[in-house]
Amino acid sequence: MNNQPFFPIQPETSTERNHYPGLDGLRGIAIILVLLAHHFGNYLLPSWGWIGVDLFFVLSGFLITDILLRSDTQFSTIRNFFARRALRILPLYYLSLILLFHLLPYLGFSLPGLSYNKEQEGLFWLYLQNFFFATHIPTGNEIIMTHFWSLAVEEQFYLVWPLILLVLRKNGNILNGLLLSVLVINLTRTGLMIRYGNLINPYSFEFTRMDGILIGSILAFRRSYPGHWKKASVLSWVTGITISLLVIVVFFRFADHPVNMLAAGGYTFIALFFGWIVNWNLDNKSVLVQSRVPRFFGKYSYGIYIFHWPLYFSLHPYTESWFWPIFHHRLPESLLLIGVEIGAAVFIFHVFEKHFLRLKRYF
Repeated sequence: MNNQPFFPIQPETSTERNHYPGLDGLRGIAIILVLLAHHFGNYLLPSWGWIGVDLFFVLSGFLITDILLRSDTQFSTIRNFFARRALRILPLYYLSLILLFHLLPYLGFSLPGLSYNKEQEGLFWLYLQNFFFATHIPTGNEIIMTHFWSLAVEEQFYLVWPLILLVLRKNGNILNGLLLSVLVINLTRTGLMIRYGNLINPYSFEFTRMDGILIGSILAFRRSYPGHWKKASVLSWVTGITISLLVIVVFFRFADHPVNMLAAGGYTFIALFFGWIVNWNLDNKSVLVQSRVPRFFGKYSYGIYIFHWPLYFSLHPYTESWFWPIFHHRLPESLLLIGVEIGAAVFIFHVFEKHFLRLKRYF
């Protein structure tokens, strides 16, 4: 076994990562895809914009692993990592829970579908809502907070992954473990679909939707330690071929079964595509990705993602009654709602979020 540690010879003493401008733009493209799916899906554009979440996953896996690989392995550094992540994620997240579950209802605002999510409020506070949504599939207005499932998946990753790296920092087989994990995730996801059909939704399970994050992590390892990647290349081919065969078998063997082809490898292939996009943008300057518009969306993507769906369901009943008699089309209403959602995210960033981000310099 190769005991060469997966950490730099001269590690950085802080958990501040190198800044990758191109990835800011990719984050912006990810949130734009989500907005397109939720506002224009099924009537103006295909609803494939949900893949923006998979792009978020790949970016998160790469950036977090890159931070950890460029840092030393002292416990104090891991502690600083958690502190910085908490300042980045928790204030806005918990503000949204306070607003949606308590302040707005107290002020008399009745949000459609909120009671369904309110019954599981404890899970939201603990970042466990993804398990609920995997076994209780909401419909109609109840989906007002279902997009929070991906926030839970990422937070669970942030809590566990640094500790795994701390323990296995000298294990030369960690890349093999990541590749095997991607394979196991696909087998598990497919098995759940075959066994339970539409009674369960592996789309939001932690253990069946980690492949995008893991592929981002693998990319970080590959770029930092190309020598270790060469040793894992055989297993990478085995993993890719096995998942491809899984897709083929499911397609022909379970043609009449409610098995989602995305569960049988599709999500992984989408993540691999985004992994290639991320890797390409790290080595090349893309005018599209590094232009002002995607970087603007990237800067405010977190707030847009959290608040866009609640704002949509809160305002849609009114905006539809105003705009439909005039335009007889949803496009003007959708553009207005997107503008409101972006404006709200920008406002909250400057009034609330950025003050916590400034505290990151102390860690």
